Amino acid sequence: MTRQRPWTPERDRLLAGRRAELAGLRALLADAAAGLPRAVLVTGAAGMGKTTLLRALTEQAEQDGLLVLSAQAAPVERDFAFGVVRQLLEPVLLTAPAESRQHLLAGPAVLAERVLGWEGLHGERPALDTYAALHGLFRFTANLAATAPLVIAVDDVEAADPPSLRWLAYLRRRLHGLPVLLAVTRGAGREVADPAALDDLVTAGRPLTLTGLATGDCAELLTAAFGEPVEPEFAAACATATGGNPYLLGELARAVRAAGVPPTAAHAAEVPEFGERQIAQLLLPRLHAQSPEVTRLARALAVLGAAELDLAAAAAGLDPAEAAEAARELTGLGVLADGKPLTFAQGLVAGALAAEVSAAEQQIAHARAARHLHATAAPAEQVAAHLAATGPGAVTGDWITGTLIRAAHGAAANGAPELAVRCLRRALAEPQPAEDLAELRLELALTELQVDPDTAAARLAELTGEDTDPVLAAKAAHALAQELGEADRHAEGIALLERAAARVEPHEADLARQLRLSVLCLHVDDCHVQPDLPHRLAGLRGAAGSMRASRFADTLLAFQAAVGGPSAAEAEPLVLRAWAQRGGTPVAGPGAELAERWEFAYLVAGLFVLERLDLAEAHCTELLTAARRLGYSLRAAAALGLRAQVRCRRGALAEAEADARAALAVLDELRTGTRSATLFAVATLVEILLERGEAPAAADLLHDRGLADELPAGWRYNYLLLVRGLLRASLGDLSGGLADLEQVGKRFLDRGVTDRALLLWRSCAVPLYLVTGRRAEAERLAAEELALARRWGGPGPLGVALRTAALTAPEAERTTLLTESVRHLENSPARPQLARSLAELALHLGAQGKTTQAGALLRRALRLAEDCGADVLADSIRRQAAGLGEPRRGAAVDGGELTPHELRIAEQVVRGRTNREIAEGFLVTSRAVEQHLTRIYRKLGIARRSQLAAALLSRSGGQSWVRRAPGGD
Repeated sequence: MTRQRPWTPERDRLLAGRRAELAGLRALLADAAAGLPRAVLVTGAAGMGKTTLLRALTEQAEQDGLLVLSAQAAPVERDFAFGVVRQLLEPVLLTAPAESRQHLLAGPAVLAERVLGWEGLHGERPALDTYAALHGLFRFTANLAATAPLVIAVDDVEAADPPSLRWLAYLRRRLHGLPVLLAVTRGAGREVADPAALDDLVTAGRPLTLTGLATGDCAELLTAAFGEPVEPEFAAACATATGGNPYLLGELARAVRAAGVPPTAAHAAEVPEFGERQIAQLLLPRLHAQSPEVTRLARALAVLGAAELDLAAAAAGLDPAEAAEAARELTGLGVLADGKPLTFAQGLVAGALAAEVSAAEQQIAHARAARHLHATAAPAEQVAAHLAATGPGAVTGDWITGTLIRAAHGAAANGAPELAVRCLRRALAEPQPAEDLAELRLELALTELQVDPDTAAARLAELTGEDTDPVLAAKAAHALAQELGEADRHAEGIALLERAAARVEPHEADLARQLRLSVLCLHVDDCHVQPDLPHRLAGLRGAAGSMRASRFADTLLAFQAAVGGPSAAEAEPLVLRAWAQRGGTPVAGPGAELAERWEFAYLVAGLFVLERLDLAEAHCTELLTAARRLGYSLRAAAALGLRAQVRCRRGALAEAEADARAALAVLDELRTGTRSATLFAVATLVEILLERGEAPAAADLLHDRGLADELPAGWRYNYLLLVRGLLRASLGDLSGGLADLEQVGKRFLDRGVTDRALLLWRSCAVPLYLVTGRRAEAERLAAEELALARRWGGPGPLGVALRTAALTAPEAERTTLLTESVRHLENSPARPQLARSLAELALHLGAQGKTTQAGALLRRALRLAEDCGADVLADSIRRQAAGLGEPRRGAAVDGGELTPHELRIAEQVVRGRTNREIAEGFLVTSRAVEQHLTRIYRKLGIARRSQLAAALLSRSGGQSWVRRAPGGD
């Protein structure tokens, strides 16, 4: 998979003095061959031998039987999406048999096929999110590493295109468990396309910095160059003059020999200073003395960096025969390296020559290259890489705009929106009809939303004016309104959409209806309870061809009933009707209905409030599966974040944590900033960390994300405010905790939620009021919470409110309230809340001397808490049990039963599947599987994987335990 140049005496000479470095690299190779992941970063000044050392590494790897993937990054390919990745991975697909290719592309790796171009660029393809592209390529690489240990070698990584840099950084963070050695070299002095990705990549690699050779090594190198022994004083003078740089030493030796100076001590004083400046002084006259064809080819290559002969010939304005002869002469002079493609032997040589190539000459070379690639039907992205380096008018032809647009589509489809933006911006500079220009501006703005939201918003605002075509203006308004809603600028978004709907209705009635649906979404976002909502939806529901509009109307009504309706009994039929009509597959392409995001969130929220957590989780999983298949990572992250909340509420804390962290990983990779999905995932993770007793980690999480201070007024921050209040209280800041909880209540009140107990913030605040001596406020809030919960009638909120009421009730009433709390929570899927009420009831029964009854309740509460992974609650129950004289035990005492989910995981283990395979099957992380296995082992009283089958058989009395595992295959 690597294109090796033949080994030459010159390369052997350049490795002089690098025996220790080679030995270190061979040790890393041995680790990778043994299955231990390694990463190494080779740095050093130009001429120190980074490239030569990397080639020596890859040749040794091939001799040792490792699979080598190598790439040479070049600045000219920075606008070619995943150019370096394609160098690394495309040869694998090109040479793999059909059966092997199918294995390599299994699971999420199938998305790599699109990035690597095997699906072709013909026809319309929905754009991949960047994360989907990165993850698909990673899974492809992981599948490849399962077939043989890998060496992934990238030379001059700082010159790589941005998507490739991000993928290398993504891969480096996930090397754990893969038999891979990632080896990259980094030069100095180049502008980096994505500094953040490069820093992420190089900071964690094992550093190997090449410095100047010691005097003895310099003497060895000079002896080989002169063909005779070199006296120590002369070698020392050369080492000082060049800083021990191997390449400079070779060039100095050549210059000194040409001047007739012998390598003796007597002539040591004649050794001149020799650095990059002297290289230019020697090289350029030497080149200028050659034929014009040689000079032109060398200068063209200084612009291109590296190129095949035909492209270099075109850029230089030479015919192929002239270029071939010039290349032979440049190789003979030591300017070019042996082999293909044409490339300079040393970065110092390329830099010296590039310094004298003017900007005008660079544009001419890129223009010639673009014309040549277009004429030879090269992929649009390759042509566009050169077009992007030219200004308007440098290349002429009616093909230019179309090529740039096709390249942009290809980049977007491959998960490289930043390069798509660059191509579209360059296309805007080309002359074209006004109507085409407006469409191009809209496409650019929609693409910019992924990489430069502020610029995109300004461009969209320009497109919503009266001078823009009504249909285009409506589409721009729709996209901009969504951004305004995300920023809680609802009034602006509503006014914008209403104007756009009025203008576009005579032209496209369906688009106008979609805009008006989005108006209602913004109204509901701004104030959850809209009394006239049914009336406003009626006209949109009955219009021709409005099946989607009708479905969305039902979902919106269901959401309002759930968050502001009088009772669960009245809201449930509406929510279940919306569930029955749900859409499971995201709409594809840039024309996808923006209201779809709201529809999904509203339905999950309605199911969540109704405590139909099973349906809510199922809907999240449906959308997650579809979004992952299509490569819509932002939608997948939203589904993960909401599923994390659902799982957290029912007490599946390990799965919830896995979902929340996975969502944040995607959102951070997409660099989305602090948006709704981020807030929900962070809030869920904070709640889980609190349940696990990791309050400092939760505080660090909020601080690192800028969420520890004053928060914006948007409703999206309500859940975060609630858990932040609990966090502050747990860390001893009771007043700060109460302030956050009271702010949650105020925000709901401001949005029209007056008759509901959403998020149960009062129940969270009551204990804090009691601790701080404000009993009157505690009693008032507890009474309000209970009244609202009884009116609503849902078992979970009512059970929590009853437990809260017991805190402020007279002693004689507490047992009754807690008994009723347990009874209602038995009908709720909120298992942690049931465990809390059981423990609280046991506390009161124990105080009354009913220790047997209290002990039974505590044992049940402990099993629930441990099954959920609620460590703080479990520890509290154990301390309470110790106070009653109950034995301090883990879940294995009395043989804690495995949950259905744990039983399914145990079944997969016994079937021989790895943690990674199990995680992929359940759409969770390997860490979540490990946490489940820890609890399973503790419950079964075993210590390792090999004991699992016997323990399960023992538990089932020799019967087939697999039949008891729901979902077993």
